[in-house]
Amino acid sequence: MLLPSCEKAARRTALPLHRGPHQDYNAMVINRVGDIEALWQIRRKSDCDAAGQDAIAELRLLQKTLRKQLLDEARPIRLNRKNPAGQGIDFSELDALADDLWAAAA
Repeated sequence: MLLPSCEKAARRTALPLHRGPHQDYNAMVINRVGDIEALWQIRRKSDCDAAGQDAIAELRLLQKTLRKQLLDEARPIRLNRKNPAGQGIDFSELDALADDLWAAAA
């Protein structure tokens, strides 16, 4: 998910303000992406195109899973009390833009 890093942008987009790195989350994502890359390294020796397509599919699945967990209403994320974003914001447009960016970068 892409979140604004300054209050002005957070107010303009009505998205939560990103307040810095999250070491455990970042480590988990780095680990999962590393696993996907390791499989790609092995698979590309026999079929480079298929390996690339598989890796992209796995990265998209990881992205979808992480987004689903972050937006899970059963486990809401507690925002900093100074966060300018309101509650109940629909992220579907942002998700679609992120998917478009992801597809364009593939």
